[in-house]
Amino acid sequence: MSRTIRSLIATATIAAALSVVQPGHAGAAPDVVRPTRAGAAAVYFLPTERFLELKRRHEGPYNWSDDGCSVPAVLKVSVPVLRYASSTFAAQCAQHDFAYRNFGGSLHLDPSEARRRSVDRFFYAQMRTRCHRPDISRAHRVTRCLAYARIFYVAVRTFGRL
Repeated sequence: MSRTIRSLIATATIAAALSVVQPGHAGAAPDVVRPTRAGAAAVYFLPTERFLELKRRHEGPYNWSDDGCSVPAVLKVSVPVLRYASSTFAAQCAQHDFAYRNFGGSLHLDPSEARRRSVDRFFYAQMRTRCHRPDISRAHRVTRCLAYARIFYVAVRTFGRL
């Protein structure tokens, strides 16, 4: 399947997942669409840049709140890996928070361990992708970034809960 067709399918899937209203009966008010597991997955499993575009618009009936990388301020100051990760991976953490809040958290769309595992793995993949962005690779910090991504991944696998 060509990249263009995949892109069109993805766009249509996201548009359907983010629909906030459905047409009601003729002359009736539209019905509010409930958040769905498929809709949340269509939003979460996007490249981070695309996810952030949707987050800025708060599209769809989802919980868009986030608390960054959930690192207490005192630890950011005293533990370099946490300071680095909380700034370098801020966007990926916001995306991860979306998944935890919608699949588990307040909406309970799919609070299973299998879902948490897939969410955490995607979070790790997105952090690794971030490590290969030009601002990191130009500074020759890819190896350190990848190591910190692994540490953050292990932390969410160990302490995270949907």
